[in-house]
Amino acid sequence: MEIGAALVLLAVLLVVVVPVLAVVKIVTAFLLSIRLNETQLTQKVRGRHVVVTGGSRGLGLSLATRFARSGANVTLVARASPSLDAALSSVAAAAANPASVRAVAVDLSDYLATKEKIAVLLKEVITSKSSHFLNTVNNINNNDYKTGKIDWLIANAGASYPDFLANQLSVENSLVDATISTNYYTALNIIRSVFAAIKESTNITHNIPANITNSSADITTQKPTVSGFTPAESALLPSKIIIVGSTLSFISFLGYSAYSSSKYALRGLADSLRSELLPLNINVHFLHPGNMDTPGYIVENTSKPSIVKKIDGASQLVSAGDAADALIAGVLVDRYAPTNDLISELLRVSGSVSAPRPNPVSEVLGVGLLVFIFNIYLAFIDWDIAKDAKKGGFLISGTSNGSNSGGSE
Repeated sequence: MEIGAALVLLAVLLVVVVPVLAVVKIVTAFLLSIRLNETQLTQKVRGRHVVVTGGSRGLGLSLATRFARSGANVTLVARASPSLDAALSSVAAAAANPASVRAVAVDLSDYLATKEKIAVLLKEVITSKSSHFLNTVNNINNNDYKTGKIDWLIANAGASYPDFLANQLSVENSLVDATISTNYYTALNIIRSVFAAIKESTNITHNIPANITNSSADITTQKPTVSGFTPAESALLPSKIIIVGSTLSFISFLGYSAYSSSKYALRGLADSLRSELLPLNINVHFLHPGNMDTPGYIVENTSKPSIVKKIDGASQLVSAGDAADALIAGVLVDRYAPTNDLISELLRVSGSVSAPRPNPVSEVLGVGLLVFIFNIYLAFIDWDIAKDAKKGGFLISGTSNGSNSGGSE
């Protein structure tokens, strides 16, 4: 009996106590990681060039404001709009040096247009105190520039148009296409554009056979390369590339077929880039914030079915400013995938496979319990869906005609 009791006690420790302690460790580490050290941020970004896409509103605007306040040279990138003009003035007003803020107006879903604007952006004003810096790239003469560098690149632009996929069948003004383009291709395009501009700025001509496209061009040259970059090119790469995903990069449910697909794609992009750029000591981060009180969130709720709103309620709504501080704090302590939301953090632990873990031992020990908890959570979601369907809730939707409305950067 004594041996049997000891075995039972050991089993309880292994199955229950150890995982619970591991989860407590995960939660504690997360709570410590979201505390922003403003002095450390200033030391990291003062005088550095930080580019924020989707910087005209919401999280992007809050990130840009925080960086500008800490002394960074900030460039906002977004579609031309009154919001971008207002954001430029707002960030400049908060900046340690108002002349260190500028804006680039471009549709990031258009790769060629983005590439052209980034080629201009990667040049800095020869006269460091030029008043031209506080302006849009549209109004700056290319002849006033020389080769420059982006230090932190933040791919934040995005939008959400939640609805049932059956309501998003329109080919013209497709919400599905708009979601994937705005969320995934904007990030891919800004990163590719920076890479392209860097390669062009080093004046390296690659001798690629005419029948070869989209290949590693440097294999045909005598120049040593790492991850496709020569030493001269790698010296111009941003030291940090930050891709903004979502809680729905780790979990999904009804109403988010297009949105979650695009956010999962961003997670794959970040995981791949982290691996590609690791030999070059370029830090890649994947942010996955929870629900935020932003203009985009308000608009997306106009098309969101009631059952989706109910499920979304499990995640606490926070201000974009608080979210920005928590996310930046995570980056500063070298977390690969920071978040501002505890549920998002626990989902990452239970769903992350190819990404590095800040607490590997605790997370492995706690993952079994977390998977069990989230399976119960998913069961309740399925139950809510079934119950709402019986009440006819699925018939209520704000975009039954599939029109392209809602969402925000």
